[in-house]
Amino acid sequence: MVVIRPMRDENDLEQVSRLTAVAFGGERADELYELLKKAYLGCPYLRWDLCIVAELNGRIVSKAQIIEYEMSVGTAQVRMGGIMGVATDPEHRGKGYASRVLRRCVEVMAENGFDLSILFGIEGFYERFGYAPVMPDYELILQAGSIDKRTWKGFREMKGEGDLDEMFRIYHASNRGRTGIILRRKGIWEWLPHKPDLILLHEEGRGYIGVNFGGEALELVEVGGEDVRFYEMAIAELGELARSSGLDEIRGSVPPDHPFSLASIKYGAEVRVRYRKSGGCMGRIIDQRRLLEKIAPELERRLIASGCGGMGVALRIETELGRTELELVSDSPGKVEVNLSLPQKALMQMVFGYKPVEVILAENGVPAGRREVEALNALFPWGYPFIWKMDRF
Repeated sequence: MVVIRPMRDENDLEQVSRLTAVAFGGERADELYELLKKAYLGCPYLRWDLCIVAELNGRIVSKAQIIEYEMSVGTAQVRMGGIMGVATDPEHRGKGYASRVLRRCVEVMAENGFDLSILFGIEGFYERFGYAPVMPDYELILQAGSIDKRTWKGFREMKGEGDLDEMFRIYHASNRGRTGIILRRKGIWEWLPHKPDLILLHEEGRGYIGVNFGGEALELVEVGGEDVRFYEMAIAELGELARSSGLDEIRGSVPPDHPFSLASIKYGAEVRVRYRKSGGCMGRIIDQRRLLEKIAPELERRLIASGCGGMGVALRIETELGRTELELVSDSPGKVEVNLSLPQKALMQMVFGYKPVEVILAENGVPAGRREVEALNALFPWGYPFIWKMDRF
């Protein structure tokens, strides 16, 4: 009989690490196995009680790990459960063990006070657990030859604790208000799997860039800065790095409304946005009431800033998770009543601004009047939610 339970002892640790390493490590499986054992003993984000396993006759045959992050929805912070490392022993695939593990993961997140969940998944699998795409794929492409040659040297390699503090400060300041951004804490830094080959800090503390070498293009892993002038300097520095490495292109995952993308326009940048039908960055709501209550101040801020005549909104939303009511800008003389019945995955896409409200409602057969749509567009504007590569799991 298969038992679904949390990881609990060092024997489980050995089995979970080996199963994950075999699934994802390829030729470097042994190296990944040792790294995972070390991480489970030292990384504060890999909690044993949030690693859910399927045990068959004393052997772990499937597992998934929940990691806890604070994530931004606009200016609000919510508790996000990230699903990572979903793996099943090749001998036991196709028997439904991973499905049972993932259903238990959703239950565990609800029991442990998570607001929503995010994962990066394959196509055609995670929908059955209530997940839907919530972030597009972005790719920015710059031709190094189109960038003016640098006329100054204003960057230095990041070193030491003080530089890390400075980078984190700039990261949080430059990403403030963008949905999907992860709140970074120093304790996670050494465990991030996608740190770049090189991080350069501006000598005056105006920003930083992180890059990877070794591919056909210079990969921009991350960039953050204080103003437009910094992004001009960052582009010039990237041009120098690419040309000195014999590379013609600079590529990175950057949303089209990011200041770096906007500064790249004059150099002929190409920014691609891909909306997936399935797979990629997917999400679902775990606790609907708590999520909406946490983001209510952000919804009110958006409503006031939208120029909708200072209207208030009585928002009543019903999904398979239950019914939630919010009174937004309750002291307004005018009020619009919005009554929605829709799947939680559609509400999740609205919360993230993944697509225009009208499109989400139409796709799910949800009727709404003109005033309701106007209010919903103010509350849940279409945007470009994003997680930087370093924070992906």
